[in-house]
Formats: sequence, C-alpha cells, structure tokens
Amino acid sequence: MKNKLITDEEREEYFLMRNQPFPENRRSGKSTGAALFNIGKAMINPGKEIPILDHYGTKEFNRHIAIELTKYMLKTLSLKHFEFKWNKDHYTIKYTVFEEEDE
Repeated sequence: MKNKLITDEEREEYFLMRNQPFPENRRSGKSTGAALFNIGKAMINPGKEIPILDHYGTKEFNRHIAIELTKYMLKTLSLKHFEFKWNKDHYTIKYTVFEEEDE
C-alpha cells in the first residue's frame, strides 16, 4: 500500500540515507487523530482524568502524544482549560472548564 502523504522524493531520500524503504504506515494521521480523540473525550467528560493513549501503545509514544502533539493541537485550536498529569506509566488530560466550588 502506498501512502499518499509521502512524496516519491521523500521515499528516494529515505532509501538513500538508510538503505531501506520508507515505512508507508508513517505520516498517516493516526497520531493526530489519537490526539484529537483524547481532547474530545476530555471535553465531553469535564473534570475527569482521561488516559492519553496513542495507537502504538508504547510509553514513549504515549509521552510524545501527551507532551508534544496534544499540546500543539490545543494551542493550534486555541483550546484552554486543560491539565496534564503523569500517572505511573501514562499521562492523563482533564478539561477544567468548570470551577470547583469550596464546601
């Protein structure tokens, strides 16, 4: 299967540098979709910590999604009132649009 988002020039350059074909499953939009899904899930569950997971399912990619891509998407979309928290082996995102009342 040939990824439409990768140019022939990029494939050629990648092959010349690494002596192997460009992995066609890269740059598919799956990580962006995962970040948007996590943001959306937090928005429809305000005040709840939502685990941030990526389609790769590894700690390294989950950290990448939490720190890099999710925050980039929030900034790009001008979305505010989100908090991130590290929980043992993954990050969570929480939409904090409502103020908590003191009792």
